[in-house]
Amino acid sequence: MTVTCVRCGRAFPPADVDIVGTGYRCQACSVAAQLAAAHGQADVGDNLDLATRQQLAQRARWQMVGGLVGTAGLFAPAVLATLAMGLGGWTVVLSLIAFYAMTLTLGQFGDGLDKWRRYGHVPQLPVATVRLLRERSS
Repeated sequence: MTVTCVRCGRAFPPADVDIVGTGYRCQACSVAAQLAAAHGQADVGDNLDLATRQQLAQRARWQMVGGLVGTAGLFAPAVLATLAMGLGGWTVVLSLIAFYAMTLTLGQFGDGLDKWRRYGHVPQLPVATVRLLRERSS
């Protein structure tokens, strides 16, 4: 019997892998995850179960939608106000504030996209089967 690593996809005997929330991870991928964690890129997502990862992916999708809606909601009024009122006085200040806020909402979209890439592509784990052994009565 072999199990498949959730990172590299290779098959290993069960004694040679670590058990993580999404399945099994081979020794090489575990070492790579530890090295990445030492450099500030901890992938704690491997230790989350499927339901939690799906909730985080759904939250990330809503964050991306909010970022896009916020960007569109700020971009159109800033451009229209600049075109309608010209580049004088308070229009420039308000437009700069709107463009600054727009960069924040673009950042929100980018953060949501990063989280969705991290948590959104989760392989479905095989369903565990349990066999009951009967005693032989002789």
